Amino acid sequence: MEKNLTPLWPDDILQAPSLTAALTATGADFSVRVRFQGETEAIHADERLADAHYVREVDLLLDGVAVVWARSVCAADAHGWRNVLDCGQQSLGARLFGGEIAALRSPFRYVLTHLADCREAVWMRRSFFEYQGERLLLSEAFLPALARFL
Repeated sequence: MEKNLTPLWPDDILQAPSLTAALTATGADFSVRVRFQGETEAIHADERLADAHYVREVDLLLDGVAVVWARSVCAADAHGWRNVLDCGQQSLGARLFGGEIAALRSPFRYVLTHLADCREAVWMRRSFFEYQGERLLLSEAFLPALARFL
């Protein structure tokens, strides 16, 4: 990544293993809003992991304001990941880093991207998790409203 394209977010947010923990540490009221969960064929080319996919898309909220958009993608037949993602309003971070799942994570990859709900480009980090021989792609986009809480 070129130096002038470095994300302008603090490292404790950009590098946080768990955004749930980092966002909770702001002192604001943390919650999760599920946008979509289920099998879908609406997959971007760089998200393709199998012939059929299971997706969970959420907003992470502070004081009721969306500050992070997150999307988890696994193969539709990845039953281990589907069980992990079936967590309702609980954050994926709470499941991943709560000690009950021994998943391995790849290094973060950062991209500047456009989301349908956002007028300006936003930074997104991506990583893969391996669990029970299955892969999960996690994309987390930092929304402009996050700056109010940092």
